[in-house]
Amino acid sequence: MAEDRATINTFLNTKVSVKFDILLDSNGKALKQWKIFAFPTSFIIGKQGNIRYAIYGGLDWFNDDVIKKIQHLIDE
Repeated sequence: MAEDRATINTFLNTKVSVKFDILLDSNGKALKQWKIFAFPTSFIIGKQGNIRYAIYGGLDWFNDDVIKKIQHLIDE
């Protein structure tokens, strides 16, 4: 939420391990445009560049229901 690259890298290297791209929004522009109001917020972006799935708050990415939802979006 408008953190600098060093803060994000420290968090990623010490708190979590993810294998997907992370949006860096150091000036908070995307935060305002996407109307993010919860932390963490995750979006899955479809092939056309639209938000297809939004998650506000924590999420178990390995939950079977989440995996099925993501696979459904990939298959569309």
